[in-house]
Amino acid sequence: MNESIADRHRRLSERFWLVVDSVPADRLDARTPCDEWTVADVVEHVVTTQHEFLERMGVAGDSSVDDSRSVTAAMQAALDDPARCNQTYDGYFGPTTVGETVDQFYSMDLMVHAWDIARGAGLAEMEALDPGDLARAREAMAPMAEAIRMPGIFGPEVEVAPDASEQDRFLAWTGRRP
Repeated sequence: MNESIADRHRRLSERFWLVVDSVPADRLDARTPCDEWTVADVVEHVVTTQHEFLERMGVAGDSSVDDSRSVTAAMQAALDDPARCNQTYDGYFGPTTVGETVDQFYSMDLMVHAWDIARGAGLAEMEALDPGDLARAREAMAPMAEAIRMPGIFGPEVEVAPDASEQDRFLAWTGRRP
């Protein structure tokens, strides 16, 4: 199945919000695998970084970081509109489009941070990541592997056992301890 950038983002953002909505209120302050971040901090990070990107690209619409769902809706609206999805700009690694950036980074961010939230909130049943999404994220992130190893993005790769699952290997690659 060839999933479009918009469809992939829609699916990953729906899963992200399903995990967030499953967090018990008394677990919002729980620590996550992201150093010094609580569950609530991770949600705020995802919403804020997406909103900042949308504003930089001039496609934020009426979204507001005070209304997390409006940011997700604005991102989806940009991806569903071919003109905005294909809008070009000079990215950190050269010329790219809004859609390519979302597909390469922000969709991966939704996937990984859904895991962070599930792990921090003790929602073990929601920690499993789709193998296809893991492979796609690893391939998409490979060109920027060293550039993303900085505070606030990815930490140094963590060593895992030789028989570790693909999910654990990917999470370790992002600097997390699965």
